[in-house]
Amino acid sequence: MVASNSYHSIMDARRPFGFACATLVVLVPVLLLCSSTSVKAETEEDYCMNVILDFSPCVSFVAGFQPYVIDACCVNLLYLNRLAERDNGPRRICECIKDYSNYSDLPYNATRIQQLFPICEIHNKFPISDSMDCSKI
Repeated sequence: MVASNSYHSIMDARRPFGFACATLVVLVPVLLLCSSTSVKAETEEDYCMNVILDFSPCVSFVAGFQPYVIDACCVNLLYLNRLAERDNGPRRICECIKDYSNYSDLPYNATRIQQLFPICEIHNKFPISDSMDCSKI
């Protein structure tokens, strides 16, 4: 009986280790699958959709519908500035905003655009315009 208790004691001591190993065997392939699918390059359409969503709190001010800049606009301009620091960011952001402006028929007021970054106290790392040639950036 002592031998039986010793066997169960050893097995009980190994159970957490065995459970951890079994968990790893199941989770590692799942994590690898998830990481390999998330490595796919973001499409230009996805990229622009994110840019437009980030820029949208600023549109009412830039288009002249709102007399002040809301906080969400300034916060999102900071994010867009960080985005502008990689992968042809200024050109890509410019194209997205320009295309959105042309598609939505919202004229961007050049004076309001110039006021936007100083009001938010942010240095502009990408141009905003509805008529700019973004390919020259």
